[in-house]
Amino acid sequence: MDRKDDLYNRLSSFAHEQHEKNRKRIKVSGIVLLLLPVALELIRLLTGSDKTVFLIIWILCMFVISAYLVSVEYFDYRLQNSIGNTDDTEEGGDE
Repeated sequence: MDRKDDLYNRLSSFAHEQHEKNRKRIKVSGIVLLLLPVALELIRLLTGSDKTVFLIIWILCMFVISAYLVSVEYFDYRLQNSIGNTDDTEEGGDE
């Protein structure tokens, strides 16, 4: 039983670490979402380029960042769900 407890503790620790990393990833992505339009506008003004090109780049970046955020959130959901199922299995086995 000690081996099971050790494995569960390592799995739980891994899940907690990943959850914290995912929270940081989401926070950084939110900052990027806010700063990206400003950076693109500054670049456009400094280069004197066409607005349309930068609008297309901005829209594509938004799709990429959104897809990244969805994948991070999905991974975190699956991880938390797996840990929840492990908790239920552990509680059921102790009875």
